[in-house]
Amino acid sequence: MTARLFRFDDWTLNLLSGELEREGTRTRLQEHPLQILASLLENAGQVVTREQLIAKLWPEAVVDFDTGLNTAVRKLRAALGDTADTPRYVETVPRRGYRFIGTVSESVAAATVVAAPPPATAPTAAPTAAAAAAAAVTGAVTLAADATTPRGAARANTARFRRLTVIFTLAAFAVIVVGWLLHAGALRHSPATTFSPPPHSVAVLPFMNMSGDATQEYFSDGLSEELLNALSRIDDLQVAAQTSSFHFKGNGADLGTIAHKLNVATVLEGSVRKSGHTVRITAQLVDATTGFHIWSETYDRNVDDALKLQSDIASAVASALKVTLLHSGVLKSDLGGTRNPQALDAYLRGLKFAAATLRSGEEARQTVAAFTEAINLDPNFALAYTGRARALIDYGSYFMIEANQDTFSRAQTDATRAVTLEPDLGEAHAALAQALEKNFMDFAGAGIEYERAVALSPGSERVLRAYSRFAGNIGHIDVAITTARRCVELDPLNVTAYKALGEALENARRYPEALAAFETAIKLNPTHATEAYQRAGRLHYLMGDLQKAKAACEAEPDIYHLQTCMPLIYEKLGQHDAAKAALAIAMQTQKEYSSYQYAQIYAQWGQIDEAIRWLEKGIKLLDPGVESMKVDPFLDPLRTSPKYQALERELKFPP
Repeated sequence: MTARLFRFDDWTLNLLSGELEREGTRTRLQEHPLQILASLLENAGQVVTREQLIAKLWPEAVVDFDTGLNTAVRKLRAALGDTADTPRYVETVPRRGYRFIGTVSESVAAATVVAAPPPATAPTAAPTAAAAAAAAVTGAVTLAADATTPRGAARANTARFRRLTVIFTLAAFAVIVVGWLLHAGALRHSPATTFSPPPHSVAVLPFMNMSGDATQEYFSDGLSEELLNALSRIDDLQVAAQTSSFHFKGNGADLGTIAHKLNVATVLEGSVRKSGHTVRITAQLVDATTGFHIWSETYDRNVDDALKLQSDIASAVASALKVTLLHSGVLKSDLGGTRNPQALDAYLRGLKFAAATLRSGEEARQTVAAFTEAINLDPNFALAYTGRARALIDYGSYFMIEANQDTFSRAQTDATRAVTLEPDLGEAHAALAQALEKNFMDFAGAGIEYERAVALSPGSERVLRAYSRFAGNIGHIDVAITTARRCVELDPLNVTAYKALGEALENARRYPEALAAFETAIKLNPTHATEAYQRAGRLHYLMGDLQKAKAACEAEPDIYHLQTCMPLIYEKLGQHDAAKAALAIAMQTQKEYSSYQYAQIYAQWGQIDEAIRWLEKGIKLLDPGVESMKVDPFLDPLRTSPKYQALERELKFPP
């Protein structure tokens, strides 16, 4: 009989015995990690897809999460001492599968069977300190027992005291050694910092798409997001927000790493298999500290019950974690949802588009179109109205040049419809608050809606982030900072959470702290941290470091933010012609749609009347920047102007 041997670095895998050997130490791999490693080694340097591995491990294509693919890969990495973040052997290929990246050689060896030696001649292992202590005590007891016989007493009369003294001395020494070794071992294996997440905390990882069709991934992601939203409505439960939880999708990170980075005690993972008009959802809740399963369940339902099912799962998770539910102990099923499968499908596609970083007005319109399709299929779909309202607000805020004048008005209409259809939908109230703020600059009405939204969705990072910015804009700075810090706790890997914190701290004139928040956002995602660069540059400007201000603004990837940042820097550096030229370029490109930014520039240049003129135009055009005029440090030169004071009174900011 022969055995195939694979060698990489100082490891040897014996496929026949299933043993992994290194430096004379053998480890027997479990079946699934063994098969995965064999597949990767046989195809070293090539991608082995998740579908290929699943087909090999589970021919019937029914996943048992106790031995699921993610778990098996984590066990394999643990056996190899490998990590997902800095792989040496097993590399994750996002959205595809895995690849073995080490150097591999293969050989064939004769398999031998070695008979176990007879017990009498079997070699004995060197005794451990614990064994030595036990042997010493046993020897003392044996001697004492033997001395009770006449023959033993005669033999022991002269030596007993000496031998007992030696034996008990050795025993005491061994016990001391064992205690020291155990203490040293405990210290060696204890973490440098204690991991103490909130007891009622959970991260919802994106559920795996098991439909066999990669184009259906939006469906599993969307249901995962809706489950996360359902859980975030539970007041006693801390739920890691979507951006941070979905950050780990496809990177193979182990649950312990995920839990530490998100500061949660439990992790909820699962799979979605959609087939025709039916859907199978498998979910399991895992204790992140012990790795033990707290709860798991498999559900088979019709697709039209998919949203209701998310509430059922959320209720089961809450029960498993022994937390108190809203709505008299139960989560309201199908909150703002639909039973129309086609409408649900369009809505989940809209969520997928909305989750992407908006790079163009076309992408924003694509998001609006998906939610519109869902609404046309089910005119009573409150979640779809909420989604479209948010998409329209983003479109009008970030792409004013392209958006129609009625964009915010349409958003308000949608949000009002959503609240009418589902009064307990916190996200709908938050969307209505934003629309009131932007469409009519109705800050009093927006405040009422925000309070309702926070009460209904206390764990929603998206709701809290919008409320933080609103609170800061109306001058409730402490509330804004506290709420923004809560957003960072819920979504520690989200650029926008740190940007919201930076804005709140900037409005408080706590510039060094604000700068740290924006720089954290940049470090988290240098490519997508748009606006954070110029905000950091403007903070350097406010603190008097013009060279750093210039460098930060020049690094801003968004052309619009770059154009309105540089005139400030050039003027302060004494480069007046360059400042005027930069402002002229911005006005030519952005026209009147950046009226508020022009007001900031002229205010800093000391041209008060021109700054007031552009501020008036910004109010007329519903420029979103106007919302922050009460607390904006760049408008501080205008505060004593009677014209400015009249404008602020006209907007009726709450006290």
